Amino acid sequence: MKSLLTQDIPDVMSCMLMPVMGQIILLPSVCVAEVNHLSLPDNEAQDSWYMGAVQWRGLEVPMISLEQLLMGRDLTASPMSRLLVLNAISGSGFAFWAMPILGLPKTLKVSQEQLAIMDQELQPGEKAMVKTEYGAALLPDLDYIEAQIAEELAR
Repeated sequence: MKSLLTQDIPDVMSCMLMPVMGQIILLPSVCVAEVNHLSLPDNEAQDSWYMGAVQWRGLEVPMISLEQLLMGRDLTASPMSRLLVLNAISGSGFAFWAMPILGLPKTLKVSQEQLAIMDQELQPGEKAMVKTEYGAALLPDLDYIEAQIAEELAR
């Protein structure tokens, strides 16, 4: 994973696999602030990847639909849906952002040797597709996603 993200990543990382519609995403655990019951924003924007702001621990946190932003799919919530709150990494003016996921994440330790990068054409917002012991997973491009959020918040 070092070659995918930065040279400062340890050889073995604690990560989380999270289900979104039609895809599993893989994120370093340090990116995850909390997984909680899903609550949708009061000011929900219709038919948009930016869903509005959700209240979390006394803060207004921007909430997105990853499915809509990266895959052009409408979000379908289920009783198993959860709210994933992430630590912002880009310094774009917000400390956290959130998105719905379709169940509970699975934690795992991964090393660069365990991940096989899949030869696949990537879309904006996708860093890489990898094979894990649990199947294929998407490494999202967090810098891209956070830049899109910052652009939306600046409007």
